[in-house]
Amino acid sequence: LYIVICAACCITAFGLLYLLPVHIRFRLQTMQGVLLMMIIGLAALFFTWNKDIRHNADWYGHKLSSESSLLVSITAPVIKKSSSLKATAEVKAIYTDGKCTPVNGKLLLYFSADSIAGNLQYGNCLLIRNTLQSIRNSGNPGAFNYERYGAFQQLYHTAFLRSTDWVLLEEKRINLFRQCIFYLQSKTIQIIRKYIDAGSGITSIAEALLIGYKEDLDRDLVQAYSNAGVVHIIAISGLHLGLIYVMLVWLFGRIPWIKKQKCVHV
Repeated sequence: LYIVICAACCITAFGLLYLLPVHIRFRLQTMQGVLLMMIIGLAALFFTWNKDIRHNADWYGHKLSSESSLLVSITAPVIKKSSSLKATAEVKAIYTDGKCTPVNGKLLLYFSADSIAGNLQYGNCLLIRNTLQSIRNSGNPGAFNYERYGAFQQLYHTAFLRSTDWVLLEEKRINLFRQCIFYLQSKTIQIIRKYIDAGSGITSIAEALLIGYKEDLDRDLVQAYSNAGVVHIIAISGLHLGLIYVMLVWLFGRIPWIKKQKCVHV
């Protein structure tokens, strides 16, 4: 509310400046610039605040209790870790005292590695107990800020589930387009691992560069890239660059005086 009020005042003041004579507006051009920068900054603050799902009335965190159970849907392929399974899930509803409340939000789930959890796939729906924990930093100065990273992904809670903490439901929620993307991603990863020696440590880098798959990247390696100031190399995959290239060629190819230039067709 305060952001909106401040933005409205700045926009009003900026508009009133245009009602003044030209010679006065020229003297106040510095103020115009300041007001414009304030409007842009307040707009950025508003969109950032609005993007944070914790400000949504339907966020599951507002309606949790110690006796709650959550209906979640796995939104990405399950990733196998050394001693557990990792999955991202979307919360669909909360059950408290037999009452179902529709909610939204995302969770990071870890399952104990057993034969039951090993069969989990994208689209599976689970009923889990409320064993959520807030994502926190390690507390070490200069260490990777995992809490901030999770907030950028709209992830604020995680849960470590044993086989007795969840039940697999028959219902499935699958988006065919996303399923196709995950299938192509899986096949690409298999091909990369087939032709690149995993012991060389290059496999994870190739996965990140080619298709943006960063789950196999070593955290120390990412920190080393970050310290060197070249983390953007693995943040932007070759697929992203290819899409940007195709988009630019398509765009510039429709500008008359550029269309006939040789550089566009290289």
